[in-house]
Amino acid sequence: MKTHIAGGLLAAVIAGSAAAADGVAFEQQEGRIRVTIGGRHFTDYNFLAERFPHFDPLIGPTGTNVMRNYPMRTVEGEKTDHPHHRGLWFTHGDVNGHDFWSNKKGERIVHAGLLSIDPKAGRFTVSNEWRAGDAVVCTDTRAYAFRAAADGGAEMDIAITIHAPNGEVAFNDTKEGSMAIRLATSLQVDPPGAGRLVNSEGEAGKDAWGRRARWCDASGPLGGGTVGIAIFDHPANPRHPTGWHARTYGLFAVNPFAIKSFKFADKDDPFVIPKGGSATFRYRFLFHKGDEKAAGIEARYRAWASDGR
Repeated sequence: MKTHIAGGLLAAVIAGSAAAADGVAFEQQEGRIRVTIGGRHFTDYNFLAERFPHFDPLIGPTGTNVMRNYPMRTVEGEKTDHPHHRGLWFTHGDVNGHDFWSNKKGERIVHAGLLSIDPKAGRFTVSNEWRAGDAVVCTDTRAYAFRAAADGGAEMDIAITIHAPNGEVAFNDTKEGSMAIRLATSLQVDPPGAGRLVNSEGEAGKDAWGRRARWCDASGPLGGGTVGIAIFDHPANPRHPTGWHARTYGLFAVNPFAIKSFKFADKDDPFVIPKGGSATFRYRFLFHKGDEKAAGIEARYRAWASDGR
């Protein structure tokens, strides 16, 4: 039986919690859950947001937001392309023919409930409905876990289980997806950015787009230092090692559903979940100091992939 926690009950759960793992704490605000680590604001989970729930901002180890502000906020000098690139999010561009990526026909991922929240474990779990008009195309359960990292950064583990309660669900072949973050301007490779984009196979810059890799890392100057964001693809994930929709203009995304679109095969290969079935994808976002070499990303990936978390 799923338990939906809301309003005053959620506030009581948070207020009554004991010391959290690595100093992680949660605070309910209007339409969001604020996450602090070691007493410092790390991120907000915006669950009543337009189009789909997302995280914004994400404060890196130099105390600066690692993501583009637009379209949540307008900041001079930032590009205003792709208004559907909102913080850190998970969607896809073709689910049973519906575009949940750019939402051109009003498709939305709607918060359905907060299932659990556990500051001791630094973790909360939510459920969502993927709606096209009045129809629920599929649902999902998402577990988010947070902890401090040794270099002053943070780790964010995401487990997304997609359910097909109402019929077969096909995540069709398109580059427009899926587990994504839009980087701050200085972290993008293209000018005026000064960023570095590289994957686990050593492919960098434009060569990292549409390739399979176990992890990918974006780093660059921000807040008076060099910071990076690594995304890890868990070896138990379907279609591991995943393909990457990682662009030098600042979109940084994992896409396990693009096959023909990434030229891995000559024909489309939809990822199909049968009615009543489910599929789970696990990722780690690591917010670190330095580039991928200074942060030891390969060793940290191997440790995470083998520890069972």
